[in-house]
Amino acid sequence: MTCLVSGVLLGFFSSLFADVPDTGTGIAAPSGTYSSPEGIVAPSGTYASPSNALAPTTSPSSAPFMESGHLPILFIATVSEVYDDNIFVQPNKVSDFITQISLLGEYKIGNDKAIDASYFDIFYAPSVDIYADHSGQDSFNQRAGLLYQYRFSKLALGLEQTYARESATSAAAGNLVTSSVYVTKASADYNYSDKLSVIGDFTQTLTDYETAGFSYSNEWAADAYFLYQLDPKLSIGFGPTVGWLDLGYGAPSQTYQQMLARVNYLYSGKLSFNLSAGAEVREYSGSVTGDTVEPVFSLSGTYQPFINTNITLVGQRQFDPSYNFYGQDYIATSVSLIGRQRFLQKFYYNVGFGYENDSYQGAGIDLTGPARDDDYYYATTGFDWDPNSWLKASIFYKYQKDDSSFSNFSFTDNQVGVSASFSY
Repeated sequence: MTCLVSGVLLGFFSSLFADVPDTGTGIAAPSGTYSSPEGIVAPSGTYASPSNALAPTTSPSSAPFMESGHLPILFIATVSEVYDDNIFVQPNKVSDFITQISLLGEYKIGNDKAIDASYFDIFYAPSVDIYADHSGQDSFNQRAGLLYQYRFSKLALGLEQTYARESATSAAAGNLVTSSVYVTKASADYNYSDKLSVIGDFTQTLTDYETAGFSYSNEWAADAYFLYQLDPKLSIGFGPTVGWLDLGYGAPSQTYQQMLARVNYLYSGKLSFNLSAGAEVREYSGSVTGDTVEPVFSLSGTYQPFINTNITLVGQRQFDPSYNFYGQDYIATSVSLIGRQRFLQKFYYNVGFGYENDSYQGAGIDLTGPARDDDYYYATTGFDWDPNSWLKASIFYKYQKDDSSFSNFSFTDNQVGVSASFSY
C-alpha cells in the first residue's frame, strides 16, 4: 500500500512540474565509488560494500570530458552536517551531531563504448567524520578505485581494483565498526553475433574488520553465462557461478555453486528490468549439519512513467557470512523502492522505502541456542538543489528500525542532515 501511494504522489508531482528530461549525473565508474546521490542507504552487511554513509554522496560526473572540451579531471568537495539520535544503533540511544568532510578526485580518459579503444578511470576519495560530543568515534575514511578496459571489435576486456576503508554503523553488528574491503575483478564480454553474447568475470573480495571481535573473509567467485537476444526488447540467458569463501577465527570455509537463469527486458525506454534467479548449493568444511540448498535471486527495475519521474525497484536474496557470530551465515532477503522527481528544473524530490530479513543459520556447525532473525526497515526522503554545474545542495531525513529476535540488536534511529557539494 505504501508503494502504491508513493507512485501516485510521484505521478501527481510530475503532472504539476513537467519540464525537461532528467539526464542524471551517474557514471559507469569502478564499483568502489559506492555512489548514492539520493542518500538511500541499504542495511549494513547486506552488500559487499560496508558503506553506510550518513549523508548523500556525490557521484562522479558522467560528462565525456574529452568530447565536451573539459579536462579529464574532476574534483568534488562535500561538507555535510548530520544529527543522529542513535549513533551506535543500540536499544539505548546515544545522540550526536556529526560533521562529514569529503573530497573526490577522478581522472578518466577514453571511451568505454568505442571499438578498438581503451578506457581508463582512476579515483581517490578521502573523508573525515567528526563527532561533536564523542570525539573518540572520529574517523578517517577513504575510497579508491582503478578501472582499465579495452574493447576490440567483438571482445571487451576489463580489470578493476577498488579499496574502501570506512567506519560506519552496522545493523548486523549492532554498533559502529571499522572495516577495509579490497575488490579485484577481471571481466570479459564476447559478442559472438548480433544476438548472442558470452559474459564472464572473476572476482576476489577481501574484507577485514579492524574492530576487535570481528573476523575477516577472503572470497573468490567466478561467474559465466550467455545472453541471447530473442528480440530488441528481450534477452535471456543461463550460466553458473562458483565460489570459495574463507573466514577468520577458525570458522568453516565454504564453497558454493549457483545455476542462474537471467532475463533482461527493455520496454520502450520507460520500463526495464534485469532478473537473475536460481538455486545455490553451499558446502562447509568439516560440516556436521550437511550441505544447504536455497533459492537465490537478484532483481533490478526502473520505471519512468513521466518525463521527470524515475522509480527504481531493487530486490535480492543471498547468503552473507556473519562477522560477529562464529560459524554462522545469514540469508538476506531484501527489497527497496526509490523514487526521484524533478520539478522547477533545478530541484529534485527523493523518497525511498526498504525492507530486509536476515535469517541466521549454522554454517556447518550445530547452534547451541536459538538462531538470530532480524527484520530491518527504513524510509528516507529529501530534496536536492542543482542550481548549476558546480554546486549541489541536499537535505534529507532517514528513519530506520531493526526488530531482532536478539533484543540487544533491536533499535530505532532517526537521522536528519544537510550537505553541499562543490565540483570542478
